Amino acid sequence: MDYNWFLSATAQSTAAIIGIFSAFIITKLINNQKTHKNNVGLFVLLEQESVRLKGMNNFDKDIHTHNEEIRNNIILEKAKLGVEIKSHINKINHFISEVNQNSESSNLISFSIISLLFLFFIGVILPLCKLPSDKNFQTLLLTIISVIFTAIMIFFFIVNLRMKYDKDKIDKIREYCDINYYYKI
Repeated sequence: MDYNWFLSATAQSTAAIIGIFSAFIITKLINNQKTHKNNVGLFVLLEQESVRLKGMNNFDKDIHTHNEEIRNNIILEKAKLGVEIKSHINKINHFISEVNQNSESSNLISFSIISLLFLFFIGVILPLCKLPSDKNFQTLLLTIISVIFTAIMIFFFIVNLRMKYDKDKIDKIREYCDINYYYKI
């Protein structure tokens, strides 16, 4: 049996598998990054909306001094504001349940990246090191390829880890789920 052929075919097949899985992982990370960026923006928007709704609750406490038509309008506006506040609180609760899952920073993706690195060194670099050739050139070329591939995978690993939501932001926005927040003066 010609081991050179076997080693070469192993390295090529493994490299193809790594390429396919890497493309899927990178695509998933890019999509997750978009979702994460949108959700980080939603923190700000939900906070601004909460502050706006709280500011709208400036109804005159001495409602009984007004005539009946004004009192009815104030009661109607308060009821509309109450419905809007409850809807907003539901939106925040739904958002919090989404970001608490932290699905954009996936442990599966981290595991896959680490697995691809091991597969790269065991299935591509190791068989290519065993092929007969000019060892100096082979070592230089495989080292350069290994460093570049490892750097790329580490970059994507770090990107995946950084897509975690700030617990302080989640706690802050959770304060807006309390109906009393909107009625404090």
